Amino acid sequence: MQKMNYKDFLKHLKFELLQNIEDITPTNIVYTSDKLIFHSKNQFMRLLEFKLNQLYKQYLNNSSIEEIALSISEAFYRNENSNGSEYKLNNLAPEINSNDIKHYIMPQLIQKPDNMEDLSGIPHRPFYEFEIIYNVIIPKENSEGTMFVIDNNYMRDILKIDENELYNLAIHSIYSNKYFISVLGDYFLTQLADDDNYEKTKKELSFLSNSGGFESKCIKGIYAIQNVIDFYNTSAILNNNLLKNISEKLKTNLYIVPVTAHILLICKYNEFTPEEIQMALKIFGIQEEEDYLSSDIFIFNKESGELSELPTT
Repeated sequence: MQKMNYKDFLKHLKFELLQNIEDITPTNIVYTSDKLIFHSKNQFMRLLEFKLNQLYKQYLNNSSIEEIALSISEAFYRNENSNGSEYKLNNLAPEINSNDIKHYIMPQLIQKPDNMEDLSGIPHRPFYEFEIIYNVIIPKENSEGTMFVIDNNYMRDILKIDENELYNLAIHSIYSNKYFISVLGDYFLTQLADDDNYEKTKKELSFLSNSGGFESKCIKGIYAIQNVIDFYNTSAILNNNLLKNISEKLKTNLYIVPVTAHILLICKYNEFTPEEIQMALKIFGIQEEEDYLSSDIFIFNKESGELSELPTT
């Protein structure tokens, strides 16, 4: 039986999800260029994401759309029904005990809410105009692939630690993580690996790259940082050692932009101006991503190893 193309696969998958999950509407299911995202009333406690290229690969490897939708639906209900001390570790990850799970804590940058009471149920701390919250992310090879936001009850009753200890565990996690850095053009292509528009986009990027214009400068001179699981890449801004290493290899200070929860952009301080960076974000549509965070620019000083925010005018 002939397989559906990527676009038709996404359309049928969304239809199946709407059939399987009660009380969910099409507006609760969002497709970005590379992820399927579930939204609900509390964006801090109920964000659930799946990589589209992995789902499509499952389909190409003979998993039916119905089976994939059922698996996603089960993960959705596990996420919705989880609540602090009610978490059942045996259900989430049979191979991982409550002590080992501390190795899977990942920080996430979110926009500071207008009403800080929205964050009253979860541990958090400020970072410039953002807030840091904490996730447990267990890779697929160790379990079914579990991800949830840590709330106060879970921190206190399961992990048995306070927010300072939680922050230290999260920082240790990002310092221990492996990272990849790629030029913007290559990053775009990795995010479209199984998309029908891959070849078209590849040709367009190749043309722009060789054009000698501003787009060419951006494609070759702006870098994107990814961690090994490609989730919450923006948290790399908390990894001072990583930024120091990159600045030394590039032999300059860095401009850093935490554009979305998953996209952290870096470029050489001596090759771009802040105005050019803002122009690049608009040209490539990065500000239109679903999980958009900020266009604010940070500077990492190569000599002092300090991060500072560029004042906005």
